[in-house]
Order: sequence, then C-alpha cells, then structure tokens
Amino acid sequence: MNPKRKTTKVVRVSEELLDAVADIAAKYSVAKRDVIDALLEDFLWKDKKDPNLKYRIFQGFASRYNLRKKKPVTKPKPDDGERGGIASVPEWMK
Repeated sequence: MNPKRKTTKVVRVSEELLDAVADIAAKYSVAKRDVIDALLEDFLWKDKKDPNLKYRIFQGFASRYNLRKKKPVTKPKPDDGERGGIASVPEWMK
C-alpha cells in the first residue's frame, strides 16, 4: 500500500463488517485499513464503468433498512448585535 497515507476519518461500521474485514486482514497479515482501502478502491473502479452503481446500491440498502431522510440543519439567524451593527430597537423604545 501507499506508505504516505492520506488523513483519515473515523467511520462507524457494523460488527459483521468489521469481522469480515478482520478475517481478510488476518489471512493476509495486513492492517484492517488496507483491506478497507482495497475494497473501496475496487468499488470505485467499478463505479467508473457504471456511474449509477453507487446510487443503485444505496437505494437497495435504504429500502431494505427503511432509512429515513435526516432533517436539514438550520442555523438560527444571528442578532444584529452579533454582526457588529447596531442592535434592533424594540418598538416600545421608539
């Protein structure tokens, strides 16, 4: 594998998936990360041939597990004082 690895993120996976990755890693005496990199690289290589593959796979997964869409995160609007301007004056003070 590439000795200069890119930065990583923590990803949660099921125990079943982790066990499968651990079996492959143990058989070939490599790190679990290398196994995951190989599997994802193979998937991305196949995706180049069929750009809609990732969407079909996810749609099948979502229908099997009845996934719900997450609600969009909305940020509250900052007060006028937070923007560095003059704070709005209440009606009773005008």
